[in-house]
Amino acid sequence: MPDIYFERPCPVCGGRVRRTEGAPFCECVSCGKRFALKPPPKEPVSPPPTKKDKKASGFFSLLRRFFSAIGKECVILYGRFYRWVRKKNDRFPLPKPPSDDPKPLHTPEPPMDEGQRALYHARKKQLESRGGASVSQAPLTKGERLEDFISAHRIFSLTVSIVAVVLTLSLLTVGITFCVKEKQINKNDFRFYYGVEETGLVTERRAYDFVAFKTKNKDRKISHRINMTKIATLCNLTISGTQSTPKYAVRGGSSYVKFTSGSPIALINGTNYEMGCAAIYDESGDLWIDLYFARDILSGITVTVDLENNRIYVTRNTTPEGTVLNPVYESVSISAGNHSAYEGGGATSVQTATYKTDVSAYAADLHPSDSSYLILANKQNPLAEDHIPSDLVSLTVPTTKTIELRSSAARALEAMFFEMKADGITDLSVTSGYRSYNYQKWLFDYYVSEYQQKGYSYEEAVKLVESDTARPGYSEHQTGLCVDFWTSTMTSLSNEFENTEASQWLRENAWRFGFILRYPSDKIDTTGYTYESWHYRFVGVDAASEIRKNGWCFEEYVEKSASKGS
Repeated sequence: MPDIYFERPCPVCGGRVRRTEGAPFCECVSCGKRFALKPPPKEPVSPPPTKKDKKASGFFSLLRRFFSAIGKECVILYGRFYRWVRKKNDRFPLPKPPSDDPKPLHTPEPPMDEGQRALYHARKKQLESRGGASVSQAPLTKGERLEDFISAHRIFSLTVSIVAVVLTLSLLTVGITFCVKEKQINKNDFRFYYGVEETGLVTERRAYDFVAFKTKNKDRKISHRINMTKIATLCNLTISGTQSTPKYAVRGGSSYVKFTSGSPIALINGTNYEMGCAAIYDESGDLWIDLYFARDILSGITVTVDLENNRIYVTRNTTPEGTVLNPVYESVSISAGNHSAYEGGGATSVQTATYKTDVSAYAADLHPSDSSYLILANKQNPLAEDHIPSDLVSLTVPTTKTIELRSSAARALEAMFFEMKADGITDLSVTSGYRSYNYQKWLFDYYVSEYQQKGYSYEEAVKLVESDTARPGYSEHQTGLCVDFWTSTMTSLSNEFENTEASQWLRENAWRFGFILRYPSDKIDTTGYTYESWHYRFVGVDAASEIRKNGWCFEEYVEKSASKGS
């Protein structure tokens, strides 16, 4: 095997460090300095979930196992009850020893019903087979009669028990279904109607996009996209601009709304407002925007959502002078409605965030609504030892080894690599992503031991290492939201990366995919770490655009956001 070259340079002369196969040490190519070799511990790899685990994770599988357990317990209880009844039926005493008195020729039967008579004859025959005599039966209590009836009518008793269990399980199933129905996600297709009647202007079907939800006042709504192109035709709006930034205006008026493909920010009469989802184009070239945003900004139309029949109606309002045959419509205008101005990225995110590639499939990942993607980890805000993101996925972009990131960060990184390739940037890969607490601990201790071997005390070594390496629990890599980049021209993970073509592209364009340079050279006092040109962090496009516009680092953005919230 060829010699192995390490990423970190020689601490003595700055040369390249290598290790010859079989050697228990590594040495510097330039000065010949040798260093002890401490291989990193292997991180535990959890086995992939089996088909059985995936199948068992489903709700209906859980419900099936629940009812199966109840049925099994019912069968066990019935068996115990039946054995208890059989044991109680043996309460009649054994016959006395035969006396010298002659056996009566006939023993009269006591008054009893059919079931008791069958049981009496069975016991009498059993006693006679043992050599005993007939036994007269004492008066039975109600409990004893029930026991005798169950024993004499086994099939009937079993049938009644099964019917009772089935009825109980049916009622339980109906109750659970009723409770779940209120919270289940409606994933059926929706039929859209643009016009007065169902046979009006346009009807079309669109697959389910987003999740149905309830507001605080129990009003059921659905965050869905609606065809803005069809609404513009219905309302007689003018359409101008480009396909990536279409503009819809009222004929003969000054009000307008402008959208950007792949962005949730809309420009209404010169002011930015945020929608519930990004605007996207379909395969036929129609623009789809947030349904409730369209309803709120357009006056003169009525949008009705029928969740029972999965239908959405968009109709124009008529004036009293109009009739069914000759409707007179109200004038349509565009205003902010119930929305507030967007203060995130300002006009920058709308005018500048354009893409060469189609990023519509990544819109939800570029603009994550989960606030956990803004988690702050630095020297003042440590993470718990057991902090492990639940949505880690392996990267599909070029890497130097197997690397994991959180889901939206990984997909945003994938979209950014597609855009880089469109711009001719191909020499870039990822060399580090998510790191566990234990791995960061080993890495920190390894660097400390290197300085100690040079003659530094433990306290001095720790202080030197802390300038560019985080302690375990204080590293952003544990969040699963940051990456270290690498190019083929680099010999070590150092600031020689800033002179590469990929670094220049990232400085100008990474924010459009939600990534920021985490440790800038002019924010060392704020971040607490030295300048790292190769280290980028995912925060989402909205936060990244605001950070870029104001020249902040991530600590300053978190502080400003907290002051706004208070």
